[in-house]
Amino acid sequence: MVAEKAPITATVSAYLAHIAVERGLSPHTVAAYRRDLERYCSFLTDRGANDLAEVDEATISAFAAALRTGNDKRTTLAESSVSRTLAAVRRAAAK
Repeated sequence: MVAEKAPITATVSAYLAHIAVERGLSPHTVAAYRRDLERYCSFLTDRGANDLAEVDEATISAFAAALRTGNDKRTTLAESSVSRTLAAVRRAAAK
């Protein structure tokens, strides 16, 4: 029996397939979005969320703050990288 993906992981996988195949984005762009979205998924699962429907504005604000300060136990990002990451999050959630 094949294990089902968590809703967050399934949504991210579908979005990455969409941008790679249907939108034809470069492999480097897809890889950057994958890293951004993996960081987001890790942030959410660390907080007990397993579905994007559970995410509210406060959670996204906390994620943005973690990107800027590195308090999610990862490297602090430049503002341009924070913007790209949040754009990837918005687009994946809208897909």
